[in-house]
Amino acid sequence: MLFPTHNPAQQAFNWYCRSNNITEANATSAAYDLRPHVSRIRKLYRSPIGHSIPYDDQDFRDAYLLAYFPYYIEPVCHVLEAANLPDSLFAGDTLKAAFFGGGPCPEVL
Repeated sequence: MLFPTHNPAQQAFNWYCRSNNITEANATSAAYDLRPHVSRIRKLYRSPIGHSIPYDDQDFRDAYLLAYFPYYIEPVCHVLEAANLPDSLFAGDTLKAAFFGGGPCPEVL
């Protein structure tokens, strides 16, 4: 399937709202408030030399979750589905995936 049947960006935003007790009435305002943080991330990633990436900053982590996380998770889901792996691989509490490359759509193994 070329196009996903779910929207990982919307799922990530819904999770963000639930985690921060943001009501549906305030969701638009919350998304708007994240815009400068997402812009900051994109500027840092375009020109990282001489800057430290503030992964310890909560606003940075929230914006990263919404700006990049869905683009990493979607390919992982497609690769795992296409690999036809045994169910026993998924029986544990965690699953590790390796990313080669970078940006919003890295090659996934």
